[in-house]
Amino acid sequence: MGGVARALARVPLPPAFDRLTVTLGPGVARLTEATDWTDCLVLVEGGTVEVECEGGARRSFAVGDLLALECLPVRVLRNRSPDEVRMIAIRRSEPRGETR
Repeated sequence: MGGVARALARVPLPPAFDRLTVTLGPGVARLTEATDWTDCLVLVEGGTVEVECEGGARRSFAVGDLLALECLPVRVLRNRSPDEVRMIAIRRSEPRGETR
């Protein structure tokens, strides 16, 4: 994993940002949509995740890949491997009193 990816995964973030960890166990498929990933930059930290879009197109992303899932018509995140997939999403924090 490159320096920028390592930094996203490990360094303390400014208060204006949140870090979320998403895991997919072996064989797990998670239904999702682009709005779930608004304002997120997603790092694949472990394993390989398959992203399936609404039209059925699929593409796999491996360790160190950075994704902007809100820009895709994403429908499913899938782990086809026997190992766990770990993704880290960095997003802007919600201002106090507001929700997405």
